[in-house]
Amino acid sequence: MELRDLAYFEAIAELSHVGLAAERLGRSKPALTKCIRRMEAVLGTPLFRRQGRGIVITPAGTILLEQARRLRATSEEALRDIGNFIQGQVGKVRVGTGPTVAEFIMPKICGRLMAELPGIQVELMVELGDFVRNALREDRLDLVISTILPTDAREFDIELVTEDTVVVAGSRDNPLCAGPVTIDRLLDRKWVLSSPSAATRRWLDWAFAVHNHPPPQVQIESNSMQVLPALISGTDLLGFVPRSYLDPSQPAWRLREIVCPQTTMSRPIGMLYRKGGYLSPSAARLVEAARGVEI
Repeated sequence: MELRDLAYFEAIAELSHVGLAAERLGRSKPALTKCIRRMEAVLGTPLFRRQGRGIVITPAGTILLEQARRLRATSEEALRDIGNFIQGQVGKVRVGTGPTVAEFIMPKICGRLMAELPGIQVELMVELGDFVRNALREDRLDLVISTILPTDAREFDIELVTEDTVVVAGSRDNPLCAGPVTIDRLLDRKWVLSSPSAATRRWLDWAFAVHNHPPPQVQIESNSMQVLPALISGTDLLGFVPRSYLDPSQPAWRLREIVCPQTTMSRPIGMLYRKGGYLSPSAARLVEAARGVEI
């Protein structure tokens, strides 16, 4: 089976029609039909079945399509890297992150990277964990740096980078900021929190439940972590935010930590890349720059 055959197969699968694929590729229909039959003979299973005037891909074809896309992306990446080497260029690396990593870690990683390779290009996708992991699966990203790490390591290689701490916070005038408190002191307070699907929100609800308490009383809910400091500041509401948001050098310096060991969450931050996948020289350099970075 040749890469050319896989390219023909990919076009047919995307268009669900041999004739349309032939037009796109500039080949004859009989040539593409012969190609598919040859591939099916090698694999010992049908790749398509007829449906009406068109064709639909079989389960076995779906598996092959995923691998064909990966092979094409790998070959294109290899050609691009060789071209960059010949031309004396560095290339581009595509990274997916969540909001916290993008704001507090990526500037440090990019600073390290550009100090070594001034010509490198970084394409940064800032989205939620599921979105960037899907983009990594589909080879639209080279790697992901995230606070949400999958428990199943069959798909991805995972390398821990650092840790992030999430704490209860209030405005600088909140009386609870005066000293350490227990979780009981937080029961009658109202909160501004992330949406229930957020990992930090689920952990906080769990922390209250472990101590036989009902979940926090949520007055304001947002799906954006970045807006929480502004919503907390100047009110009596409590929030649950990364400790890095309390850095005096950051715009959210008006917030202060409410020290409560029972509601202090440590979470790992790690890098994910496709298991057994191709990591370009540019991506490998970014991985090196990320190692040992501190939030």
